[in-house]
Amino acid sequence: MYLRLTSKREIPKPNSFQRISWVILFTLLSFSLTAQLSICKKQDSIRTVYLDSLQYYYSKNNERKVLATFDQLIELLPTATEYLLRKGVYLNRLEQYQQSYYEFNKAIEVNPRLLEAYFWRGLSLLNLKSYDSAIKDFSLVIEKTNRLDSMAYKYRGMAYFEKEDFIKATIDFDSALFYNKRDFEILIRLAQSHFNSKRNDTALKIIDNLLETDPYHPDAIIIKVNICFEQNCLNEALNECKKYLLKYPEDESINLLTGAILVEKKEYAASLPNLTKSIRLNNKESFFLYGVANYYLANDQVAIEALQKTLSFNPSQNEEMEIHFMIGVCKNNIQTGSGCADIKKAISMGLHDASSTYNEDCKK
Repeated sequence: MYLRLTSKREIPKPNSFQRISWVILFTLLSFSLTAQLSICKKQDSIRTVYLDSLQYYYSKNNERKVLATFDQLIELLPTATEYLLRKGVYLNRLEQYQQSYYEFNKAIEVNPRLLEAYFWRGLSLLNLKSYDSAIKDFSLVIEKTNRLDSMAYKYRGMAYFEKEDFIKATIDFDSALFYNKRDFEILIRLAQSHFNSKRNDTALKIIDNLLETDPYHPDAIIIKVNICFEQNCLNEALNECKKYLLKYPEDESINLLTGAILVEKKEYAASLPNLTKSIRLNNKESFFLYGVANYYLANDQVAIEALQKTLSFNPSQNEEMEIHFMIGVCKNNIQTGSGCADIKKAISMGLHDASSTYNEDCKK
């Protein structure tokens, strides 16, 4: 039962001490609110200055000043996750992935429910090749908001791809394409995942559709050539390469593929113009194919030089014994017996078919 106050009972009046205390309390509270408002106004003013500075330093590409200004904003407003996120994203753009990872960690400490921080931290971890941790972060974001789902599926798929879990990568890339069916980066990775999973027909269908939209997409052509090597449709792949080279004749990667197809077709002389351009890549494949083409054309000294460069790229044992055999044959062509040590090394490494050559050229 509630106590009811009647007109005969008055609310007790505060004594003089209480009145003074309340006056002091309200005065202090009023002063505190005024001071807080003053501080807030001052903070807003400083923040505005920092934000203006940030825009200026952005426009001048002054990375050091941009990061210093972010630090000033974060010091001024330590619980404002917006600036921790923006600094982390900026560091990501600068490819400073370890530092960006720390900024996203700080944002998560301030607000453990901040989905954007988990997404961006996952992207940093992906670039740091911490694929399992990246997958965990992207998984925390997925199916929480459509705004992030499309990108989270895409990059989680890439993490699975790098782990060579192509089945899960395929599932995520398919989910990402639901949001953007024309994302060529996803389509390329999806086709590569199918190719790596031995689903060549599915991969080729994706690539052919992509090439209808963009006939000069180099990554698509590379995948198509790889599929054609396995399916023995080399002429089709060669046509794609030649069409591309009409527009981009100096592209080293497509020249390498074209040269590889022509070597496979035993058209060694035709392969040389392409392989000559491809050796600018300075990689194992370009030197090896250039050496092979010259080996079969009996350009012995050129073949030796190219094949010896191939050895500096740590070839597999099977590749190395084949290289030593070809070097040995070329040396013997130049000077009898000078290549026998190389042929013998190839035999010792397991190339037993070289024994007949060794017996014929080195045991006279």
